[in-house]
Amino acid sequence: TAPIGDNEIALSYLIAGELEKSVGENVQLVVDDQIKMMQVSGIYQDITNGGKTAKADIAPNHETALWYMANLDVKTNTDEKIDEYAEAFYPAKIIDIDGYVDQTFKNTTSQLKLLTLLAVIIAILVAMLITSLFLKMLIAKDSSQIVIMKSLGFSLKDIQLQYITRALVVLNTGIILGTVFSNTIGQSMIGAIISILGAPKIEFIINPYHAYLLCPIGLIIIVTITTLLSIVSIKDLNMSDMNSE
Repeated sequence: TAPIGDNEIALSYLIAGELEKSVGENVQLVVDDQIKMMQVSGIYQDITNGGKTAKADIAPNHETALWYMANLDVKTNTDEKIDEYAEAFYPAKIIDIDGYVDQTFKNTTSQLKLLTLLAVIIAILVAMLITSLFLKMLIAKDSSQIVIMKSLGFSLKDIQLQYITRALVVLNTGIILGTVFSNTIGQSMIGAIISILGAPKIEFIINPYHAYLLCPIGLIIIVTITTLLSIVSIKDLNMSDMNSE
């Protein structure tokens, strides 16, 4: 829990690991040049100040304090209040919550956005590559069957539709499995990576529009176009190719 008494302290994930302390154990704290025993009341995630912070309900020493932070709940006219307080309490830094979040987490969020963009690009390229290789191999294997179907009167569109359907079945299976794994194992994997920064337990806030509509439709369009390009050679198959085999 959060520290309540003046003998309790909460440690960030990284500092707790560095000190090898868990909830309920004691930590020696130097307060006004005197050693004070503090009990660890809780461990929290934090990526600010290198991820190594602590919280305690102790009266501050105004002579040694590095900085103070005051939180205000402003209902309306936030921008006007920021200007007003900036002038009244100069040189204090007055920022709104969005600005604070941006300054605190900008590096982390920028890196995550870059990783997300790279993941999307890689996913598209892999989907195109696998689809192309899969269909070229399938057409080479089914060339005799394709020639027979054409001789029986099947149109080129009918044959192409069969391969598009196969590709989309595989794609939809991959989308379903990917969604399941990302909502289960994915959070643990990301947490393991971000734990280096001090936040081991990450919970995804899923945007249904992106996750369940935009991304699947985008992949379906990409795979369909790749399929159409990969099966162009079907129209060139004829009986002579079958006889040569």
